[in-house]
Amino acid sequence: MKEITSDVVEKLKKILNKVFEDDQKYRRNSKKLLDQYGPDSKEVQEVVEKTAKLDKKNLERIEIILEQYGWLSEDIIGYKESEAIFLVIQHASLEVQIKYFPIMEKAVELGNARKCDLAMLQDRILVKQGKKQIYGTQLIYNEEEKQYVVEPLVYPEKVDERRQSVGLPPMNEYLKCYDLTWENGNSQKR
Repeated sequence: MKEITSDVVEKLKKILNKVFEDDQKYRRNSKKLLDQYGPDSKEVQEVVEKTAKLDKKNLERIEIILEQYGWLSEDIIGYKESEAIFLVIQHASLEVQIKYFPIMEKAVELGNARKCDLAMLQDRILVKQGKKQIYGTQLIYNEEEKQYVVEPLVYPEKVDERRQSVGLPPMNEYLKCYDLTWENGNSQKR
């Protein structure tokens, strides 16, 4: 691993700030777009394509950083910049997520990454593999109901305990931004 001088930190902060902004650029309004036009609309598909291009570019940047410096903690580069590393991996292909999961797991052990982010990545991997998630972080848009629903969970009645153990808020709090509640192991419209 390369040495991280203050000059390097400043350069990495600039790169990672741009990565963060690019990652979130189109995702910020995705729920509104889906509600307005539907998932198969031209408008949504255009945004999906633009997002995919940015994701590819961001992944190239992050892989270089991870190769040269390892998983950088927010103590070194700042919260937003550290979060950018996680977000790019979270939004990558299943193959990339699986590749970096053990690296992020080690980073969590060393205090360089957050447990809650690792939990989200684990849920994302499980859902993509067709398995039940653990922490309830993954939702899918139900076109028929025009709303998000929580992907299936293992032991949904214990999800808030698991969430608390990794620093995630209770399901009811998490689901407020989706206008949902969590009752008896199921998400429901408020």
